[in-house]
Amino acid sequence: MWFALKLSRLWVIVVSVLIVLSVIIPVLAYYRLPRYGIDISKDSDFNRYFIPGAGTLENPYRIENLEFTKTRTPYQALIKISSTSKNFIIQNCTFKNVEYGIRLYDLSNFSYQIKNCVFENTKWNPIKITKVSEGSVVIDNCEFRNGGRSIVLNNFENLTISNCEFSSNYEIVSLSTEFNQLYGEPKISNYEVNNKNFWFVNNTLVENKMQFSICYTNNVILDNNYFYSSPGKGAELYILDAFHLTMININLSNYAVSLNMFDIEFYDNILIENTFLNGRNLQVHKNKTDLNIDEKYSYFLFYNCRNISFIEQNFSEESLSNRLNLINCQVITISQSDFEGYSLSFLNCSEINITNSSVIEGSFYFRNSTHLNLYQLNMTAGLISIRYSQKGNLSYIDATTLEFYLSFSQNISIEFLNIACPLASAFGRKITIINSTNILITNSTAMSGRTAVAMYYSSNIDIYFCFFISINYFQVFTIYNCTNFRIENNTLAFDNDVDLVSGNIDQEELACILANNTITYI
Repeated sequence: MWFALKLSRLWVIVVSVLIVLSVIIPVLAYYRLPRYGIDISKDSDFNRYFIPGAGTLENPYRIENLEFTKTRTPYQALIKISSTSKNFIIQNCTFKNVEYGIRLYDLSNFSYQIKNCVFENTKWNPIKITKVSEGSVVIDNCEFRNGGRSIVLNNFENLTISNCEFSSNYEIVSLSTEFNQLYGEPKISNYEVNNKNFWFVNNTLVENKMQFSICYTNNVILDNNYFYSSPGKGAELYILDAFHLTMININLSNYAVSLNMFDIEFYDNILIENTFLNGRNLQVHKNKTDLNIDEKYSYFLFYNCRNISFIEQNFSEESLSNRLNLINCQVITISQSDFEGYSLSFLNCSEINITNSSVIEGSFYFRNSTHLNLYQLNMTAGLISIRYSQKGNLSYIDATTLEFYLSFSQNISIEFLNIACPLASAFGRKITIINSTNILITNSTAMSGRTAVAMYYSSNIDIYFCFFISINYFQVFTIYNCTNFRIENNTLAFDNDVDLVSGNIDQEELACILANNTITYI
């Protein structure tokens, strides 16, 4: 009797414990402690993690005082917040030795803040923000050290980054772009449009490997920032199609500056004041005529100017900005000048004369320009890119590891273009012609470890008296969808294992190439 009673009481205890556990376990499963990550995908999720606050503007939800040192499963941020209608702040949190930090996406109409956080040795993205519209995001007083791409942005509105320090990261601010290799144009994806209102204020950037880049953004303000990179590291301030751009009170020390705009209207909305590169004032010249440049400013932008002359100038990355931009300008003369680690960009310009100059690891970019004359240039490890342009003459250009790129252009004549690169290290195509017409190449040399000449969707191309060589299991020519081309009286040299030509040319065209050229083997 006594034993039965004791057994009955034990059974009651066991059943009671099971009942309690059946309640507690689901509760604990729902209300989780944020030890290894937080996932918010609806308003009620804030309560699951016992996050204080009410989600109002005056009393936002507060994710705070957490330290993350353990990476979640691959490609998972430690704090992910999406699809909520509540205001929140992430503050005083530390992320060390993890892959991904904070991910915000699909948010709108409210206030979101990231403050006083430290990201150290974050391998990929400390912060990634995607599809945040109409509300506002503030990243303030945070530290980013020894990480990957510190802040990745796509499709945002009203974003402020202020009082932050970036040191020894791979990249600072990035809006990634896809690139169409065939046509050479940036391809804007669904997440890379409608970027509006970006403020980058009172930040310090020291010894970061790659560029700070802002792309496809309307209303960009860079104010009172300090950039520093050791000479030769190649870090740059890269801006692509930033409409209504303001740069004021900026100190760029050993940084390179690159401003790329594909539409003319963007340039009419640029304000650059009190901005210095290596202690020299970054210059903007608009609506000026008869400029004979001999001062040692950091020249940056010429817009709607005429009769510009650069004579006996020394352009180098130590003394000037990385790219000199000339837009909607006429009658440009560059002569007896040296370029080292420096590039020039010409957009919608005409009557461009570049003569008797040397270029070391520098490039020329021509877009929608006419009457180009390049004569007697010595180039090393650079690029000549001509797009949407016409009426050009290029002659007596001696180059080592040069890439010559021609697209959507017409009436271009090339003579004595000699690209004599080390074959073992030259893997790119040397001469590329895309969607172009009436192109003449004569008395030129192109040596490549890959393809000497590549032609796509082009017509009326004449190539005479040239010497082309290709090795390393590639071909001398790549030809796709081209018409009315003549390749005659040339010397074509290649390895026995290399094809003369690849593409979709017919047998008659191939026979013409074989019959009218001298074929030799290495």
